[in-house]
Amino acid sequence: MQQSDAQRKRHRLSGWDYHRAGCYFVTICTKDHKPLLSSVRKDQPIKTDCLSEVSALLTELTPTGQLVKSVWERMPQCYDGVRIDSFCIMPNHFHGILILAQDPEKADALHPKSLSELIRGFKSITTREYRAMCGKGRYLWQASFYDEIIRDDEMLFRVRNYIEGNPLKWLDDPYYCAADAAPER
Repeated sequence: MQQSDAQRKRHRLSGWDYHRAGCYFVTICTKDHKPLLSSVRKDQPIKTDCLSEVSALLTELTPTGQLVKSVWERMPQCYDGVRIDSFCIMPNHFHGILILAQDPEKADALHPKSLSELIRGFKSITTREYRAMCGKGRYLWQASFYDEIIRDDEMLFRVRNYIEGNPLKWLDDPYYCAADAAPER
């Protein structure tokens, strides 16, 4: 049963202007936590100390995960003043850092997109392309997303480490058992 907007819990910080320039850590989950995006190899021997390389070696993207990666990487070309930072595509969720940096020289600087508008656009594009790949009427994402405002360089460092180390924690994920089967498209 779908909750109405009035019933759904609000995840945004009250009083914060999400059009404001800054760094945002976002998490978006697949509908019903289905393992649509990737698989995590559990027995992969690792020969590097670099956490981001470990993450890339452990995670194998599905065609849907490759689609999500492609759309996320195009965000800076689609929206002025938007940059991406670390991101990780897990079987049933996506973590990423989105940086809103308004450029006063650009016309859009007077009307920048909010974080919610950017994520809505990302989810809309990925869902449309997913449906073209897998069939109409299929849902890719849950209704909302989670965000955290990154307030300083120390927090940015901690969030990057969390994102890059996420595949190492997959066995502890409460949805791991449901996702242990071969991922769907």
